Amino acid sequence: MRVDPVQLSSLIGDIYECALEPSRWNDTLTRFVSTFSPPDWDVAALMWEGVNRPGVRWVGTTGLVAYAIQGYEMVFAGTNVWSTKTGDLPLGEVLDTDALVSRAEFLKSDLYQKFLKTWGMELALFVIFERAGHEQLALAMPGPPNRPMAHLQRGLRLIAPHVQRSVRISHGIAEANLRSAGAEAALNLGHVAIIAVDANMGVVSSNERANELACSTMFTLKNKRLVFADAGSQKLLMSLAEREAPSSEAFRVEAADGTLYAVLAMNIRPQKQPVLGGWIEGARVLVSISRPHQAPLIEVDRLKAWFDLTPAEARLVVALVSGKSTTAYASERGVTIDAVRFLLKNVFSKTGARNQSQLMTLVTQVPQA
Repeated sequence: MRVDPVQLSSLIGDIYECALEPSRWNDTLTRFVSTFSPPDWDVAALMWEGVNRPGVRWVGTTGLVAYAIQGYEMVFAGTNVWSTKTGDLPLGEVLDTDALVSRAEFLKSDLYQKFLKTWGMELALFVIFERAGHEQLALAMPGPPNRPMAHLQRGLRLIAPHVQRSVRISHGIAEANLRSAGAEAALNLGHVAIIAVDANMGVVSSNERANELACSTMFTLKNKRLVFADAGSQKLLMSLAEREAPSSEAFRVEAADGTLYAVLAMNIRPQKQPVLGGWIEGARVLVSISRPHQAPLIEVDRLKAWFDLTPAEARLVVALVSGKSTTAYASERGVTIDAVRFLLKNVFSKTGARNQSQLMTLVTQVPQA
């Protein structure tokens, strides 16, 4: 039977759409079955299955009733005579189960006698697409004997490489989304507003603190564009975006209540991602906005000289004296709590203090300059 090129092209398009929207696999498998299968060969299951270990994760199915899905999960997943013989098979190859186990042997197996016999399914076509750990991703199509199989086998060979690529694209997208979510969560833990913008000040990303600070007297993020109320500040950012990296600008903006915020803008080399028809460019300028650190520099210098502290150790002591916790200080400075504890340990060693309470007492006894 001849393969309709228009139908095939449309089906392949659906397969790649599944990379973006995995919930479409059920419909895509249904379409494949209706295009290539014999009339009563209407079951297909795309699934991650544990090899020789119980467990199955369904990616998409067609022609399977709910109780059949549940029965396979509970009794046969990863342990049946077909699954245990597919663990070493080559990826992307269309396989007939008669080549894995003789029909006579299979008809005596529990999978047939206690499950597939209900529907008279004596053989299946398999394609293994991926392996990860103890699991493998397979497309299984069981059916009755004595049916013309050539058209279905050809269809499977045609779509197999596209399914394989679609699955890998889907994995790549999922991993990128997870990395993005992780980075976003980390940025939202800080007290500094972070905004990444492109060459036209379009917002590529911003954290929660940036959204909280945005106001008409300082800056806005309306219509996904960063706009500072002060025209001079905006002009600095625009000129920074046009320069070659690395470069930076620092300035201050005033909130409605008179509070001054420090702005540090850094020109970064934008990443480019290829797309059909060209490229998409990422962030070009990274903008951080924070309330200026209020630690008195005279106090820092005095503590450095008296206890022979490093600048970082002295700043930590001043912050603790002003009432900040080690956790808040770590967040404010953009360092880990372990790094703060390391500094504090050095401070204890140099001052002779055994704990923060003793340290506070020692610091208050340091002579005034």
